[in-house]
Amino acid sequence: MCRNPILILYDLEVYYRKERLSIISERKRVTLSINKTNEMLEILKKLVSIPSPTGNTNEVIHFVETYLNNLQIETKRNHKGGLIATLPGQDVLHHRMLTAHVDTLGAMVKEIKPNGRLKLDLIGGFKYNSIEGEYCIIETSSQKKYTGTILMHQTSVHVYKDAEKAERSQENMEIRIDEVVRNEEDVRALGIEVGDFVSFDPRVELTNSGFIKSRHLDDKASVALLLQLIKRLVEKNIQLPYTTHFLISNNEEIGYGGNSNIPAETVEYLAVDMGAMGDGQSTDEYTVSICTKDASGPYHLGLRKRLVQLAEENRVDYKLDIYPYYGSDASAALRAGHDIIHGLIGPGIDSSHAFERTHKKSLENTAKLLFHYVQKPMLS
Repeated sequence: MCRNPILILYDLEVYYRKERLSIISERKRVTLSINKTNEMLEILKKLVSIPSPTGNTNEVIHFVETYLNNLQIETKRNHKGGLIATLPGQDVLHHRMLTAHVDTLGAMVKEIKPNGRLKLDLIGGFKYNSIEGEYCIIETSSQKKYTGTILMHQTSVHVYKDAEKAERSQENMEIRIDEVVRNEEDVRALGIEVGDFVSFDPRVELTNSGFIKSRHLDDKASVALLLQLIKRLVEKNIQLPYTTHFLISNNEEIGYGGNSNIPAETVEYLAVDMGAMGDGQSTDEYTVSICTKDASGPYHLGLRKRLVQLAEENRVDYKLDIYPYYGSDASAALRAGHDIIHGLIGPGIDSSHAFERTHKKSLENTAKLLFHYVQKPMLS
């Protein structure tokens, strides 16, 4: 039996109207996702542009504090100078804690040489070759700032026969200050002294292909992710199942950033830090890396399985990996004796502790996993 042509036309109109609404809805979703990513990238650019070598993090902590206070989030500083923000949850007896660190690699003035150059002492685990030729800032105790360049003493090939082969070491590396200085007395007259902090130019750049190149993506990329997560939870008025603390630690690069100020009610502790890439590693620049083990030992198996389950249920691209020469704030908390379930995830970062790079896809996948994780039940 033939259908009424009017009904056929009506059905077609309804179908195409639904299709149009679906397309419009998808476009809105994609636009919102792009806007969130772009906003997070702007936060990241600001974070990496603020010098914050371990031991000199007050300025960047103040930036994070102001950002959270503008969201009406109550924060407090611990005695070490880190920042703790808390979102109340339905369950106040069992808490979660997430952490990312804002301190970075850097250096201190070790010695003022007779020729007016500066010797360095490194802060954090990296090698001198990774900062050769880098622009830097020397900050004095009176907050004066001077620029300079980190060079081999034997840099000039027209003078030094061993310029290529000389060891990149504390003995041979030095800072050439961008001031008229000829000797030690000229340098001290500027107010520069032993113990002054040295920070490296981040050289942050966002490429059209979606890459983010910068020093200090470890771990300011994760800090930006946590700030964006908190903002999203607040704007959507999402009630978390558990009271959740966010610790922005400032001593992770020297091993003890997140090992204290952990409330006794804390059950799960998730560190958000970079995924390390290299030969034999699964981690890449496009997925969220879920750590199974680092130099401290295996992470909690149950929490790792829960993170994998959440990733698969919510179509989050992920990789499992082991980081052989790595420790996190979560592993530092265990060594300090805290009775917690610990985990570690983060965006994949290429060339860690050197000229780092990641892709916005990795940041987006990490953001998605974090968003779903904080809303789900803890391990029973």
